[in-house]
Amino acid sequence: MPPKNQQLRKSYSKRSSSSVVNDESSDEKVEPYHCKGKFLEDFEALCRQAQITYIVPIVPRPHPPGTPVAASSIVDIKDKAAPKTAKGAAVKEREPTAQPQQQQPSEADSGEASHEDSLPKTYSLRDNLEYFKPKIQVEMDNPEKQDTLTEILIRAWKIDRAILDIFAQSFPTLERLTTLHFWHTGLTDDTLKQLASILPKCPSIRALILDANPIPFEHYEVLLTDENSPIINLSLRHCQITERGASLIAQGLGTERRQNKKLQTLNLAYNSLGDEGAEHIARSLKFNRTLLVLNLSSNDISDLGAQKFAEVLSKFPLTEDELIYRRKLLLHSSISESAPSLPSGVGRKKSGVTSTTLPSKGKGGAGGTVGKPDIKETTKPPKKDDKAAKKGATIAETKPGKGAAGKQSTEKLAKTAGNPKGSAVPPGNRSAPQSELDFIINDGIPLLDHNAELLNNDLVLPGNRCLLSLNLSKNRMTDTGVQYILKAIQYQEMFIKLNISTRNLSSTTTPSIPNQGLLRLELQRNDFIINECEAYEKIQTLLKNRREPIFKNKDNQDETSTGGRDTVGTPHARSRQGVKH
Repeated sequence: MPPKNQQLRKSYSKRSSSSVVNDESSDEKVEPYHCKGKFLEDFEALCRQAQITYIVPIVPRPHPPGTPVAASSIVDIKDKAAPKTAKGAAVKEREPTAQPQQQQPSEADSGEASHEDSLPKTYSLRDNLEYFKPKIQVEMDNPEKQDTLTEILIRAWKIDRAILDIFAQSFPTLERLTTLHFWHTGLTDDTLKQLASILPKCPSIRALILDANPIPFEHYEVLLTDENSPIINLSLRHCQITERGASLIAQGLGTERRQNKKLQTLNLAYNSLGDEGAEHIARSLKFNRTLLVLNLSSNDISDLGAQKFAEVLSKFPLTEDELIYRRKLLLHSSISESAPSLPSGVGRKKSGVTSTTLPSKGKGGAGGTVGKPDIKETTKPPKKDDKAAKKGATIAETKPGKGAAGKQSTEKLAKTAGNPKGSAVPPGNRSAPQSELDFIINDGIPLLDHNAELLNNDLVLPGNRCLLSLNLSKNRMTDTGVQYILKAIQYQEMFIKLNISTRNLSSTTTPSIPNQGLLRLELQRNDFIINECEAYEKIQTLLKNRREPIFKNKDNQDETSTGGRDTVGTPHARSRQGVKH
């Protein structure tokens, strides 16, 4: 018996080893899965392909119950839908007579059951373990068609790199996906970068909600720096964002060199920005003209932060770096207009020469060979005070050089515009900074606003008039901060009226109405009493008189129009007395 058992064991071991080899060979022959645009099937197949043990179930997103329907109305609907033809009547006559006898004892029970079915169900009982298991909730236009998926909601379970790899393959095939809602999903800096790399591949996504996802290094700017990102609405509530994260987000929103031109709504409520973080966000609004709605509720902002926002909304002086970059842009634009254009047959990229580097053949003998850099001709920055430099900047902007000498000087500056030290650079390396300047000038930036003026030896530009809604509620603002904001709104009103009047006088056609500035401002639950603040009442009247294209403001609306919130510019603003943070 023992030798026979040994033989059986050997034969079984051989079969098992051969089966393992066959399984490995079959795994090698499996082709990668191609997504079909049906998220439920694609997600399960990709999880199996990635050998994930637990596949997260996909369930429809629950909704509150609708209004109950009376039993009498259900009977009326059935009567209307019943056939009225002779065939339908004949079918009814042919029904057996035993059915009414069977239904007679249950008539009382059926009435109670129909009454219970008509009542709305506000809850559903589930096991504790089943309730807390991770799920993916989806929203579909048509529940029977998987390709109509519009929203994906994930709540309270960690998303790792393996799940994001599956999302990277399945999300681009969802043509109707518009909203991604990841709440408390444990994102890290690496997974956030991976998620940001997925977004440009999904052009239909418009809203990204990442509430309750604090990240150690706060690199949220990765969601804003990619120009191909389709995100229009971004929410980062309860993410513990501090001054460091605010500065990085401000860089993503816009600087004097580049601006985000996609994002329209940004929600940073319930964070820890403070006055310094508010200053960073306000600085980004100098040159960002796309953002329409900004929510900074409950961010520990005081009067200092309110003053920074008031400066950006009214008028602001340029810093030294911004002034230098403005001079470079103006210089490049004047050179590009005066420089001759090459024939269509000449390739500029091969020679490394652009239209701004070509010398002109003027009377001053500025002509030369194309493609040879002039090493001797360099410019040195003048050593003067800051005030004198700013004066010289305005003179250079308003009075460009004329004649052959002026052309020659501009050509010399053009040769050293990309190289501030004046060193000789090969012609092929000059086209990079100039192409960047071409891109910026063609798109247009507020840094080149023609309404700039010189005040107290500072070059001042008009502020942001594209921001429509600003939420500063639940902060530490007092009457002083409200005064700052009032002056900014009054300046916007005056600037708009002057601009419209000058355009009406100069143009014979229908004048274009400029941006009107703030249309909604929320200041409730701050450290001031609304009923005793005159500046608050003046702000309310100013915003009430403005036209409101997005947020419809009507005097006869109920409190439900603002969702129960007290909003400046609406007649339902309530006072907050004796409440301090």
